[in-house]
Amino acid sequence: MKHRIKRIIIYLMGLFILSLGVAVSVKSGLGVTSVNSIPYALSLIFSADMGVFTAGLYILFVLIQALLLRRKFQKRYLLEIPCSVLFGGMVDLSNVLLTLFPDPSHYILRLMLLAVSILLVALGVYLYCGTNLIPLPGDGVIIAVADKCKIKFHTVKILFDCTLVVISAAISLIFLHGLVSVREGTVISSLLIGAVVGALTKIFGNHSTARE
Repeated sequence: MKHRIKRIIIYLMGLFILSLGVAVSVKSGLGVTSVNSIPYALSLIFSADMGVFTAGLYILFVLIQALLLRRKFQKRYLLEIPCSVLFGGMVDLSNVLLTLFPDPSHYILRLMLLAVSILLVALGVYLYCGTNLIPLPGDGVIIAVADKCKIKFHTVKILFDCTLVVISAAISLIFLHGLVSVREGTVISSLLIGAVVGALTKIFGNHSTARE
């Protein structure tokens, strides 16, 4: 029981740190990560909380998993839905917390915030994935596509991220009249987050609490 509680605590910590990373990327004004770019664009268009659209998109990913996997879709995958709602709430909370700080006016400060967001997102992914509990639907749908189409995970990941960025850019251009949700920070994050997660794993090892 103590071991299970430890895994849950680390999982929740990872999700919250990940949500902070998303909020910091929004604060930087240099674009957010690919998987969060669509919810961010929609939140600006409808003047609503980003977390609502984040949860909505993640639930859509769960439905796509169900359509792709069909009989292979396990009931435990439905747990991704409440986790999506929880993470969406964490994103909203993190955005509210960061309103306590002024928006950066200098580009160098924006770049520094972007660097902090990359570190936070990578740390959050490292912690929550290491628990081997419930993946966020963004990762789950990639696994489903890779399994269905017999394509390597990293190949699907690249195509998936590119698709989200294109959709977000189109939404941003049409409704916001500019590339608001997708900017240089989106590209930089896509290139560096995986590398930072790899570096954390190399430095601290695979903390996989499920195997302790």
